[in-house]
Amino acid sequence: MIDTLVVLAYFCAIFGIGLYVGRRQESLESYALGNRNLPWWAILASILAAEISAATFLGAPGEGFALRNFTYAQLAIGTILGRIIVGRLFLKPYYQYNVVSIYEYLEKRFGLTTRRWASVTFLISRVLASGTRLFFAGILLVIAYMMVTGQDSAGQVETVVIYIAALTFITIATAVYTTLGGLKAVVWTDVLQASILAVSLVTTIGVLLFSIKAGGSWGAAWDTICHHLGNKDYNPCEIKNLKPWAFFDTGITGQGLLADVKNILSSEYTLWSAVLGSTFITMATHGTDQDMV
Repeated sequence: MIDTLVVLAYFCAIFGIGLYVGRRQESLESYALGNRNLPWWAILASILAAEISAATFLGAPGEGFALRNFTYAQLAIGTILGRIIVGRLFLKPYYQYNVVSIYEYLEKRFGLTTRRWASVTFLISRVLASGTRLFFAGILLVIAYMMVTGQDSAGQVETVVIYIAALTFITIATAVYTTLGGLKAVVWTDVLQASILAVSLVTTIGVLLFSIKAGGSWGAAWDTICHHLGNKDYNPCEIKNLKPWAFFDTGITGQGLLADVKNILSSEYTLWSAVLGSTFITMATHGTDQDMV
């Protein structure tokens, strides 16, 4: 019952904030740009909440656990570099051309054809990306529904119905408050979501550490992780030669140039993918993707 009330209170807060801050909008600039008077810290929280989806928030720790290190986090190097480049090269022209969207800028700068192709590319990629994130959020709602109703499992047909209901509800709810409230609704509801993310992060780390019997130290945490898939007779981390505190991975094996190139190209998380791949992806998402721009 308490879980249900918490979820309902959250959605009521989202709707309330969205409708309240979005009232009395009289122009496209007010609707799309929030009258250009939103505080910087709210914009920052909104960007974080927009780019850190439920898939990232729950999936990144899973990657860390699977790898038994922090090499996934080195991708942040590229996201930081990409933001610096966007801030230095992209933002100024947006203000100079006094545009409302990135596609309006592209038309003024490169012509109507570029605008149309960029719009099509954005729509296709956004449908695929948002569909994946929406499905992930639907999974969480289905799990919450089963917890509230006390069900351990459901039949195939019932599961499909629950997923359809969850996805439909999320889509309609989001469409209503963003359509009525405009950018202000998006930003201030994102501030709430970013706050929940931060509180969840701190709470989760605290619960995990204090759940460890040996005092909740980092050393005890690592021992717990290593022995989770093994037993008391051996340490799987030692057998697999894992490095628990590794952050950087150059991908260089020392077995020759071809072996190093093959390992770098076949590895997901290396310094090369962080500096090159992550940087260009961030430039694309934060510089030319309307969702982030």
